[in-house]
Amino acid sequence: MKLNNQVKSLILIAVFVACLGSTVALASLNQTLLMKESSKGKNTKWNVEFSNIAQDSITGSAEEIEAPALTSSAVTDYTVALSKPGDSVTYTFEVKNSGNADARLSMVKIGTPECRADNLSDAKVLCNNVDYIVTYRDGNKVTEGDILKAGEEKEVVLKVVYRNSNSTPKGKAEVTNLDVTMIYVQK
Repeated sequence: MKLNNQVKSLILIAVFVACLGSTVALASLNQTLLMKESSKGKNTKWNVEFSNIAQDSITGSAEEIEAPALTSSAVTDYTVALSKPGDSVTYTFEVKNSGNADARLSMVKIGTPECRADNLSDAKVLCNNVDYIVTYRDGNKVTEGDILKAGEEKEVVLKVVYRNSNSTPKGKAEVTNLDVTMIYVQK
């Protein structure tokens, strides 16, 4: 009989602990659901888009060989020719958040310029002296973690420049692999 009372007591304690655990779990789930429901407030519309790519400027003897293509998250497939220090080609495009939720730039991937020319030494000279710069119109660098607020639009500037150097290619040299990918996520 004594053993039977001990088993009954253990079962009663186990049932009590299970009920207590279920109550805590249910309360926690209910709080989470209430927080998620109240934080939405309205339907979230997510829409970050790239548009209006345009050549902004060409300086010196620089040339556009192939115009850039614009996708939903990248600028791709363009080539420029630079032949002397100070030459540059600049493009701009717009990034617009037409949704009602803030966006965070989670990834920025900037291509490493590659150079090609009739002779290998011209390609090396150019690639050793070329800068590929990606900024906003205000001059601030495009950086992972940047916030694009709901309804906000920013202009992005892509500039390929042959920086000042004592070395110049003997002929025309082209710069390729000037891709930029920018992935936004909901903040």
